[in-house]
Amino acid sequence: DKKKFYVSVYKDDDEAYNIWHKKIGLKTDRIFRFGKEHNFWGPAGNSGPCGPCSEIFYDLGKKFSCGKKTCVPGCDCDRYPEIWNLVFPQFNQTVAGERLPLKNRGVDTGMGFERLAAILQNKDSVFQTDLFYPIIEDIIKHKNLKYGEERRIDVAINVMADHVRALVFAIGDGIIPSNEERGYVLRRLLRRAVRLCRNLGFEDPCLYKLVPKVIKMYENAYPDLTERREEITLVIKSEEERFLITLEKGLLQFEEIIKVKRAISGKDAFKLYDTYGFPVELTQEIAK
Repeated sequence: DKKKFYVSVYKDDDEAYNIWHKKIGLKTDRIFRFGKEHNFWGPAGNSGPCGPCSEIFYDLGKKFSCGKKTCVPGCDCDRYPEIWNLVFPQFNQTVAGERLPLKNRGVDTGMGFERLAAILQNKDSVFQTDLFYPIIEDIIKHKNLKYGEERRIDVAINVMADHVRALVFAIGDGIIPSNEERGYVLRRLLRRAVRLCRNLGFEDPCLYKLVPKVIKMYENAYPDLTERREEITLVIKSEEERFLITLEKGLLQFEEIIKVKRAISGKDAFKLYDTYGFPVELTQEIAK
């Protein structure tokens, strides 16, 4: 629905504004000018390419709004998801903060594929699209869970679906959960998902049971996943089993610490990691 599209441009970018208004034909009330916080990209570090950007939003309707009078594209609520971003790298920022013109300029475009799929499939969430919902159905089936009735349960199921899909693809690419670099990111994802499984009543390893569904969904585009199915399944199952051995004891230790101190110190967080395998990020999440 074209009437639901809105865009934003950098506050001083008249060129982008005029393209949207005069060439594309968007009315002025659908074009917003924002400052650096929303519409200026980069540099990625303390120096490098950077420039203004133009973002494209889609209005999901009032039921997703925060209700504030100030609710417009760029609001932190769910009403106007950003589905596309056009970055115009035209400066090279020095460490001192000086912005010099780039010799070679261009347009760097990035699309929110899953968000766009949700809009095209007329779904309220990316998790209701065919990119995720078959996995969610599989999770529900394994534990006879209710989906769409309680936010806490929905969020846990969504995270499980997202994380197991990420694990399947990453392990399929040869990355193994470990305590270093990329492997540590995988281990964090897996252990977070395992804790959520436990919260939903799963007592035994369950993530590995979702692997066949993920592979079936994507086998036409990624046939190599089918070839590595057994390896992916075994890696996830073994990681689940290993963490479940210490998870219960670690959670009990966490509760004891909270009873005494009402807060988690760095020393406590290290003990939970070193003894019970709790990534620091997992400890922070539980503490919140």
